[in-house]
Amino acid sequence: AASGALHLRNEHANVQYRIGGVQLPDGVAGFGQILDAGFVGELSVLDGALPAQYGLHTSGVVDVAPKADAFQGGHVGVSGGSQGTISPTFDYGGTVGRTQYYVMGRGFWTGEGIENPTPSYRPVHDDSAQSRFFGYATTDLGDGARLTFITGAATGAYQIPNNPGQTPAFAVPGAKDSAAINETQFERSLYNVLAWQKSEGAFDLQLSAFSRYSDLHFKPDQASDLAYNGVASEVRRSSFMNGLQGDAAYRLDAAHTLRFGFTGSGEYAKADNASVVFPVDGDGAVSGPAFAAPAQNSAKVGWFAGVYLQDEWKLTNQLTLNYGARFDQMAGY
Repeated sequence: AASGALHLRNEHANVQYRIGGVQLPDGVAGFGQILDAGFVGELSVLDGALPAQYGLHTSGVVDVAPKADAFQGGHVGVSGGSQGTISPTFDYGGTVGRTQYYVMGRGFWTGEGIENPTPSYRPVHDDSAQSRFFGYATTDLGDGARLTFITGAATGAYQIPNNPGQTPAFAVPGAKDSAAINETQFERSLYNVLAWQKSEGAFDLQLSAFSRYSDLHFKPDQASDLAYNGVASEVRRSSFMNGLQGDAAYRLDAAHTLRFGFTGSGEYAKADNASVVFPVDGDGAVSGPAFAAPAQNSAKVGWFAGVYLQDEWKLTNQLTLNYGARFDQMAGY
């Protein structure tokens, strides 16, 4: 993993995450991660040519099951390490009637929040403060039915590490030495999933509703960015998504399981950029003092819908053939 993301088949931005088969909505990509290993009991990874059941993110599917003792008391602890790293954590789980629940939280402070761009042991201007929360509750409704609620939140404040010894490309009043530049990024992500699962004889059904909000905010060191890069941009990205997912399976016989389902979501995304730039002449040379360029702000509502149908054919105990079809439609830009 790098920058908090799991890499599968040379990709980290196209991986689908599920908890007990329930898909988690993804958010605006950044430096941090939203899942914490403290909850994980078993983790299965599916890659290669995926069945029609899995769409949208297809580099791989990571499915997490809670650890066996997740619902039996709790723990409080703290760990630390090099680069001033310290990480307090707590988790607690229990059972009330037919309901099992689990909550956990983690703080994380370090002097190396992002990969060090220099060969030195200690990075320059690379502090990070992060926090994560995760909650899980599941209730046995009887008659083969279960209701599950999943919630999570993550925040991360990052200093962008500096590369000392750089030479400015432009003379700008107030520009700092390259070792003293102060660029930062803040990230936030929150999600909720409510899933209903039902087993009745040879038929399994799952319906889930999900909601997710995420944003990030990059703040430049204006004078210094102008001096070294010729542009200083303040960047904001945000996304708010709501959707539904349904999956069903029907065991026709010992060899064939018919799977079918759908997913649909609507997303409101915003991208705001505020830049300060230099004017240039026809030859591309700087022709005057820096000025604020017109803001580049955009907002868009996008829609996604998909359906699939497949047959899982168990040829032998060691060989299964999946064949089927999937149709996805995106509408936005």
